[in-house]
Amino acid sequence: MSTQLISLMADRAGSSHRKATVLRDADGPRPLPAVLMVAPALVLARALLASGERRLRALVEGLDPEGLPEAVWSEVDAQGAWRDDVDVPGDISRRAP
Repeated sequence: MSTQLISLMADRAGSSHRKATVLRDADGPRPLPAVLMVAPALVLARALLASGERRLRALVEGLDPEGLPEAVWSEVDAQGAWRDDVDVPGDISRRAP
């Protein structure tokens, strides 16, 4: 994940009324990477944990995130490298120098 993409997400989060910012692609919004507003995220995380909920996606979705579409994030990550999964050997080898 590039510093440019992190900066883009942080800038959007700082200028949005939403409590979270995530990236969207053809599969919809993704829970990671995400920029969360700390105070609301902590309140919601505590409530979710108290109810037995443990999914990260429940936390992110509960914050009503702004989903940045591909037209926005591809300006700084044209290949969509943020979608690479470190648990998938093919993803790692594809990006190796």
